Amino acid sequence: GAFVVLCQQTVSVEESDDAVAVNPNNVVQLIVRPEETSCDQNGVWTCTFSNLKPSTRYQFTVTANYHHYHRQAHSSDNSCVVTLLSPIAYASTATQATFRFAKLSNTSVLALNPSGTLLTHKIADGWHFGLSEPMSGDVIVWKFLIHCLPSADRNLLCGIIATDRPTGTAFEDKSHFGWYGDSGQAYVHANGSYDPSKPLASWDGFAQGDVVVMKLDVTSATLSLNHKRTNNVFTISNLPGTFKSKWRFCLQTCYVNTAVQLI
Repeated sequence: GAFVVLCQQTVSVEESDDAVAVNPNNVVQLIVRPEETSCDQNGVWTCTFSNLKPSTRYQFTVTANYHHYHRQAHSSDNSCVVTLLSPIAYASTATQATFRFAKLSNTSVLALNPSGTLLTHKIADGWHFGLSEPMSGDVIVWKFLIHCLPSADRNLLCGIIATDRPTGTAFEDKSHFGWYGDSGQAYVHANGSYDPSKPLASWDGFAQGDVVVMKLDVTSATLSLNHKRTNNVFTISNLPGTFKSKWRFCLQTCYVNTAVQLI
C-alpha cells in the first residue's frame, strides 16, 4: 500500500504522489505523524484528509503517543477528519486533574476498571452516577472519552456536584451543575433542573467517540465544557461560593453498555 506521512492540519490525498498507487486490494495506508506543537491548547490535534477516492479503502495508523484516535468520514465531499488527543501539558495556572471515580451509586449496576478511570453501565437501564473525590486547586482541568453510548437517545449528564450523598438521582440535587444530552439535543442543567424548552442551538449532545474537556475555575466561579467534535465551548457562571471546597466531578449514565473514561 501507499503511505502519507504528515504533520500539517490538512492534506489532499489526491495530490500526494505517495497515495496514487494502491495495492491490489485497493487499500491506501495513511500514516499519521502529528506534532504536539500543532495541537490546540487542550492537546487536541485535528487533520482533514480531502479528495479521498470512493472506490478505495483507507487505513489510518497513528505513530505517536496519543491517548485517543477518532475518525469521522464525510462521504458527501470525500473527506475524512482524524482527531487525536495528545498528552500535552496544560498551562501552569491550571491543575490537570488525575482523579478517579471514587463512589458509585450502585456497584451492582456500574463497574470500574482497576484504576478507577473507566466507568461502565453493566445492567439495568436507569439513571446512575459516578463521583470523583473532592477537587482541589483554583483551576482544575480534566478530560473524558465516551467509549460507548449505545442508545439512540444518547443520554448522558456530566458536571460537578458538592456532595457525596446526592438527592435522588444526583441531577436532582440542588448542588449539581452541568450539561445534559438527550435525543440529539443538549441542555444546561443547573441547581438540580433544566428547561426542556431551551436546548443549546449549536450542540447536538453527546455521541460515541466524543472527547470532552472540562474546566472548573473556583476563583471566577465558572464551569466550562469544551466539546471537541463540534468545537463548542459552553460556560456556566456564578457557581455558589459556599460549595467551592466541595466540588466533585459527577457523571451520570442511563443505558446498559454506556462506557466513559477519564483520560
